[in-house]
Amino acid sequence: RAPTPAANFLLGSRLTSSPATSPFSFAAGLAALEASAAAGYAPAQYALALLHLRGGEGRGVGIVLAERSKAKAVGLLRRAAEQRHGAAAFELGECYMHARGVMGDVEMALECYRAAAGMGSEEAMMAVGDCYEAGVGADGDVDFPRARRWYVKAANRGLAGAMFRAGRMFEL
Repeated sequence: RAPTPAANFLLGSRLTSSPATSPFSFAAGLAALEASAAAGYAPAQYALALLHLRGGEGRGVGIVLAERSKAKAVGLLRRAAEQRHGAAAFELGECYMHARGVMGDVEMALECYRAAAGMGSEEAMMAVGDCYEAGVGADGDVDFPRARRWYVKAANRGLAGAMFRAGRMFEL
């Protein structure tokens, strides 16, 4: 019996994230993640996208994803976000905000952040607040009251950075 997408995701995540992973095990883990992502499993699409964006860096063993592709990562993030994966929608917004794998587009970034915030992503709530505080949006005007509301939403969910920003906004 073939492994389920969830089982492939768990195996792939384990083998690609362990500091003790050998290059052979990393390749096996990558194959498991790719199988799970191809089956449409959003957590695997997100995990695989992160590997493509970051190349497996920072894991302590020097294994770098050979065919690192930011454009492929954006496609994976888009598919996961369409399945209401909040972290993927937030990361997609980051790609648009910082021109990673796509042309920079602050309007699209804000749209992704709003979608991710609607899915419960605290980081996205804070990012929406950052956008309003910086004047990113259709009208381009700074909107401190809206920024403060988004910071408070994220702060109420326990995000420390949002607590700081919300507090700072009440001083303005």
